[in-house]
Amino acid sequence: MKLRFVLISLVILGCRKEEPPPPPAPESSSLPPPAAAPAPDPFQAADAGTQAEPPRLTPKDVHAVLHLGDSMVGFRRGLTLALEQRFKKESSAKFFSNSWTSAQIKSFDEDERLGKLIQKAKPDIIILNLGSNNVLNPNPEVLAGNIRSIVKKMQPAACYWLGPPLPIKAVQRDKGIRRVIAENIEPCKFFDTSRLVLERQTDHIHPTDRGGEVWADAVWHFIFDDEASHHVDSTEKGPYVDTKATHAKR
Repeated sequence: MKLRFVLISLVILGCRKEEPPPPPAPESSSLPPPAAAPAPDPFQAADAGTQAEPPRLTPKDVHAVLHLGDSMVGFRRGLTLALEQRFKKESSAKFFSNSWTSAQIKSFDEDERLGKLIQKAKPDIIILNLGSNNVLNPNPEVLAGNIRSIVKKMQPAACYWLGPPLPIKAVQRDKGIRRVIAENIEPCKFFDTSRLVLERQTDHIHPTDRGGEVWADAVWHFIFDDEASHHVDSTEKGPYVDTKATHAKR
């Protein structure tokens, strides 16, 4: 009986299917998960889509030049005489010049002179002398709106604003007008004339013809060669150092 029970048990065990062992648990990896792809740089994409700046003007590209502003223009002498001679030598451009005694930034902006001269000359280039009668203004920031208004009127001509040729008589430094002009004239370019040493007339204010030649040569290279060489440091306010000086009209 016992033998029969053992045989039956063996038959049942032999017919049972063995289940496969469970799969091994995945081994933990010490490697970090792969990094996500970096997001595209919007600034780089914008740069890639930006067109290159237009090529710099050459003298042969210029058909008309308008040189105007305060009396630093020269009344057919000094700077404007030298500029006119240079343009006649290097190009076939027509040259228009206009000087305004004692012109200041605000009065110049409010006058119709600029608009009328632009209509007449139709210039490719405008060279503006303005700011010499504002060097002692204690709050030049109030003129920022006038400066931007003048710049807007000069568009779309290529425009170059020539800063006051300091020192002017006893005034060695301005009270910030150069900085305010430089910060508010885009897309025009600012030329810092105070970096030049100019021979002056007996009034110690206006350049002589020789001083005008030096000035004109520097402006010429600024326009057609290397405009970065005469950019003013916008952080330099240029404090006025001689409080006894009077504001001479130019």
